[in-house]
Amino acid sequence: MRFGDIAGLTPQDVDLSRGVVHIRRCYSAHSNTIRATKNHRRRTLELPRLVRPTLERLTLAACDPAPLPDLADSELDASPFIKRWLTRPAPAGHPP
Repeated sequence: MRFGDIAGLTPQDVDLSRGVVHIRRCYSAHSNTIRATKNHRRRTLELPRLVRPTLERLTLAACDPAPLPDLADSELDASPFIKRWLTRPAPAGHPP
């Protein structure tokens, strides 16, 4: 996974019962935007057992936010969607 793939994950992208994560979008910290993945291909990856407890904790803490819109070929400002992500970028000027 790329950094932008991880940063753009929402609870709807994680399927703990099947042990997989669906990569549907990418976050760009440089431009603070979200867009479809490279080549517009959605990917499904198996979750290593080591990260499952962390993702379970993050999905429970997220309280099932509304899903993000389908991005298709668009690139959107990420600011309105940050509260929907499992991980949140550090505020500008702060170290991660």
